[in-house]
Amino acid sequence: RSVSVYVCIDGKHLSLMIEDNGRGFDPRRVTPDHFGLEVMRERAAGIGASLTVQSFVGYGTRLTLTRGG
Repeated sequence: RSVSVYVCIDGKHLSLMIEDNGRGFDPRRVTPDHFGLEVMRERAAGIGASLTVQSFVGYGTRLTLTRGG
C-alpha cells in the first residue's frame, strides 16, 4: 500500500533505503531460479556499494544500499 524512499549523503557516504508495507517474503527461501536479489547485489557491488535485504512475511520489505565510508 505504501513505499518510502530515504536518501542520506554525508560526505563520501551514501545510504539509500527503500521500504514498503507489502506482503514481504522470507529471503532465505528464495529459490536459485529467481535472480532479482542476486542481480541487485551484483549491481551494487559494481558501484562499490553493498545491498542488504530485510523482509518478513506479512510485514513488508526493506532494501538498504550503502556506499562509501
